[in-house]
Amino acid sequence: MNRKRGITISSLVIYVVLFFVFTFFVTSITANVNKTMFIERGKVNNTKNISKLNSYFVGSSKKSNDVYLVNGNIVFSNNDEYRYDANKKILYKNDKIILKGVTKFVPVVESVGSNIKELDIEIQLEKFMVNKKEFLKFAIREGV
Repeated sequence: MNRKRGITISSLVIYVVLFFVFTFFVTSITANVNKTMFIERGKVNNTKNISKLNSYFVGSSKKSNDVYLVNGNIVFSNNDEYRYDANKKILYKNDKIILKGVTKFVPVVESVGSNIKELDIEIQLEKFMVNKKEFLKFAIREGV
């Protein structure tokens, strides 16, 4: 009974197959966790940018008593002008960059009362693969 002990071809194949199965399992779990964290980070970043943009518009609307839409640009009566460059995907306030990565920016100015105008903005951001449309609404009382 002279048996030789050691690694046989069949056990080597089993070890290699198990190694690749384990590696695939760990890689798929890690990729899924990273993707989820990446999307959540994007939602936080987009919320931060929308809040920042909201504060700019609130500040301009408080200092103004009228708002106009001139050639796709939003112009307040205190000379604050918001311009969107679709080629560069940048939103400017008085020729200063306030937001990058804007894929869609559609402003609408409507008269909703005898002396009230409403500014509606549809905006879409591209940061972190989260493309979610946001709608901002502001009311500006004329002649106040």
